[in-house]
Amino acid sequence: MPTVEVHTRTIGSVKAQGPEHLTLDVLEERLTVAELIQRTVEAGVREEAMRRMRSMPHIQGMLPTKEASERGFLTEEEIAAQRQLGMICLPNQNGSVISIPDAKTQVQKALRAFQVGTYIVLIDKKRVTSLDEEIIFAPTTSIQFIRLTPLVGG
Repeated sequence: MPTVEVHTRTIGSVKAQGPEHLTLDVLEERLTVAELIQRTVEAGVREEAMRRMRSMPHIQGMLPTKEASERGFLTEEEIAAQRQLGMICLPNQNGSVISIPDAKTQVQKALRAFQVGTYIVLIDKKRVTSLDEEIIFAPTTSIQFIRLTPLVGG
């Protein structure tokens, strides 16, 4: 199973949310750019949710957060129940609610952002331009997501 590292950089003054570096286990040797974006976004959402869960005390009665924290993730049932409310929530230190973005929604946003040029994807330092373009992974494959931010007034 190939493992690839995805690096994220932001050009401009605004830092993108999410991790700057992710490691993905790729079951296939070939993926489309769309599939790569989907897996990267899903992994980023999972990592962010786990980071927040580890850094927050648990609130009684909110969710079964003690069990979720011990597991390190929310179950499909917990996610589905919270999705009915319109967001995925975890407690924060002061007892208010922090929402975790829904991975499916974030994937759709990321795919749209790629299509309109908000960010670019470089594979082995070459820009890919189509979501349907196929990537063949090798042990040395380099992947970068570069978020472009507009200039002030431009």
